[in-house]
Amino acid sequence: EGVVLCWCQVQTTKDVIGRGKAVLQVPATIVHEFLTPKTIEDFQKVSEVRRIPGMTKEEDFEMKTPEVALIYTMLDANVPGIKRREFLATRRHYTDPDGTHYIFFNNLPTWDKHPPTKQIVRGKLCGTGGWIIRPLTDESCEVVCLSMANAPGWTPPWLTA
Repeated sequence: EGVVLCWCQVQTTKDVIGRGKAVLQVPATIVHEFLTPKTIEDFQKVSEVRRIPGMTKEEDFEMKTPEVALIYTMLDANVPGIKRREFLATRRHYTDPDGTHYIFFNNLPTWDKHPPTKQIVRGKLCGTGGWIIRPLTDESCEVVCLSMANAPGWTPPWLTA
């Protein structure tokens, strides 16, 4: 609670890249626990922090193993003429012996629970994105994040800025 991580997005011709870096006065284990929820309720709490004003969001979350989760996110800009976008991802995480935590997201091509529909445009995570949480001291850490997504079709620049 009370932690703000700076985040900026850069719109390229067809991909949106998000990146950020911060030093937090919070132990690395606390940040890691926050970013790797184990239940849909905890996932929704984390997601609330990342809510975009004016945008409707639907989500689903399922733990497959202690280290792997499946994530579904649907975004609706509530703008006439703009179709909703959905993304499927796998989240994996592990911790190095030095205490550095790695959380990676990859595109999930299909999930039987959420088949493609014509009413929603299926976006794609490009490459691997995620978080690196490196302890600096017992009470501070450096957090680095990166994501890149392709949301096909036309999207007004102000939605991704």
